[in-house]
Amino acid sequence: MAGFVSCLSLLRCVLEYPELKLDITFTDRQVDLIKENIDLAVRLGDTGNSASLAGRKIATQRSVICASPAYINRHGLLGSAEELLSHYCLGFSRDGRVLPWKVLGENGRMSLIAPPVRHIVSHGEALRNAAVGGMGIAFLSTWLAGDEIAKGELRIIPVTTPNYDAPVTALWPVSRNLSPRIWAVVDRLYAAFNEEIARTR
Repeated sequence: MAGFVSCLSLLRCVLEYPELKLDITFTDRQVDLIKENIDLAVRLGDTGNSASLAGRKIATQRSVICASPAYINRHGLLGSAEELLSHYCLGFSRDGRVLPWKVLGENGRMSLIAPPVRHIVSHGEALRNAAVGGMGIAFLSTWLAGDEIAKGELRIIPVTTPNYDAPVTALWPVSRNLSPRIWAVVDRLYAAFNEEIARTR
């Protein structure tokens, strides 16, 4: 949903800047902006430490561990993060690697775990849809799954979910001076992301 909203915002930006040409790509792959000749990217989470890139934080993303009511009815509600090891979990892969989950342990501290995954996908919406379909437990951002949580199609598992926010950053190569038009795009993205995040929290 957030991708759709931000895309709409960018398309509206063209109304103000008719000479602005958009070539928008959605991918969960970490792209190389310089090699792939990309002017601007939006990256979730860690942006790395590249001296060749500049950036502006435009939002924060909250992630939660959740499952469908049907899954919870079949398998029960978790009492601790450790119980994830005996459940069906849905993994998200990036660049061939299944990403770990951030969970609250019994000591109340956040830690990274690699739960046993039954199914692995590399697309956020597919991961959300699998969770809604009762295929397992998933670690999802609230802007991706906010509507499903609000409608009761997904339930947050609070005992395992930390108060975790990850940065959303607009990035561009430092070798390219940003034109006022590109700055306008960054401003529009900032407004669109924060509006959507506020709506789904």
